[in-house]
Amino acid sequence: SLASFVFGYHVHEKAILNATLPMLLLAPLSQTHAETYLFLCNVGHIQLLPLLFRPAEWALRMLVCLLHLCLSITLLPIESKGRRSF
Repeated sequence: SLASFVFGYHVHEKAILNATLPMLLLAPLSQTHAETYLFLCNVGHIQLLPLLFRPAEWALRMLVCLLHLCLSITLLPIESKGRRSF
């Protein structure tokens, strides 16, 4: 489903859900899956944000995106690559 999204000529904005929902099931299993899930979710957020175009919706969409990002980083097995353990 990710290949059809990436190589599709005319893809609807919500088509990224076909790739992110299966990755949601795999994300808790490994760091690689979790990183791929976060990347796909960020792509999905960027694509879906223009659908909320009123100025009053700006704060809500930013809050939802940041909340999802914080929860994903907290709950998924993602290690920081900048930290060194001695």
